[in-house]
Amino acid sequence: MSLNFSGSPDPSVPEFNFCAYDSEYLKQLSDMSGIDLKFIDIKNDFMKSKSFCSWVHSQWRHSGSNIPLRGDPVSILTEAKEGDRFRCVEYSILLHGILCTAGIRGRVLYLRTADVENRKIGAGHVVVESFTEIHKKWVMFDPQNNVYAEVDGIPLNAFELGQVLENAPDSVGIPGMGRFFRKKYISFIQQYLYYFHTDIKMAYPQNYPRTQVVLMPIGSKVPEKFQGTPIKEAIIPTNSYSSFYPGQTEFHL
Repeated sequence: MSLNFSGSPDPSVPEFNFCAYDSEYLKQLSDMSGIDLKFIDIKNDFMKSKSFCSWVHSQWRHSGSNIPLRGDPVSILTEAKEGDRFRCVEYSILLHGILCTAGIRGRVLYLRTADVENRKIGAGHVVVESFTEIHKKWVMFDPQNNVYAEVDGIPLNAFELGQVLENAPDSVGIPGMGRFFRKKYISFIQQYLYYFHTDIKMAYPQNYPRTQVVLMPIGSKVPEKFQGTPIKEAIIPTNSYSSFYPGQTEFHL
């Protein structure tokens, strides 16, 4: 099945607020995380994002069912330090918050399958994208699995990964991982690269009216349910990857 999108700007997509936390909250998260930025190359935001991804991955072992009492980064980290384990959602919320403490544009990205409305379980996965100035592009990091993907040394965003896997899957590399893990991860992630949801405003807890932009293939149905449950967020659908990825002018497709 060919997945076609548009490269033309879509005026219906509003401006994103990638980090809506206040400075006091970010200082609390930074102090609590204990990450010392002096040991990370502050000029290389890609390496910094990669290091943050690895650190978040190490905070607990994955649990596909446990949900924290509160869904913000400080609360998640507090519970993790007490021994709790969480889902891909919580890995990504925490990584997004850590990126914000370093002044890196980032967002939580909800990946969903083509049959997201009717599949009873496993219809979504959650990752993070950060904008790296060194590459002038968005890059997908999966903190649950501590991976990112690349082609010829160029790190990919989630949309690019889906396009390359469709057209030239053998060219995709998963740095630092062996052949077996690469095959297993690609088999896992590819099913989720159909619908791409992200919030216009990124902060937790999300105690404000949520609106999500959904990048979706041309001709596809706007999703109204997730695994049979109506989606609560307001949805702005778009086929435009250029509007979904503000600031990125070149795409590896």
